[in-house]
Amino acid sequence: MDYWESGMDLGLSRDWHESFVKYQHRLRNEFGRLQRKYGFDVINANHGIKAIQKELRGRIEMVLERAYPTTA
Repeated sequence: MDYWESGMDLGLSRDWHESFVKYQHRLRNEFGRLQRKYGFDVINANHGIKAIQKELRGRIEMVLERAYPTTA
């Protein structure tokens, strides 16, 4: 963890760990606000890489199929 990753530049705390926790909390709240405002899909990143990639590919495929429907 470095100065910027810990949010030390924001002056949230003089303690690096406490600043990091506060900074991450703010980031999570902001991403949640953006998700609600713009309707972003949320991917659970607590799964393995292969599972995350499979979910991402499936969601992207659905978007592409809606944008470019095939006539079969």
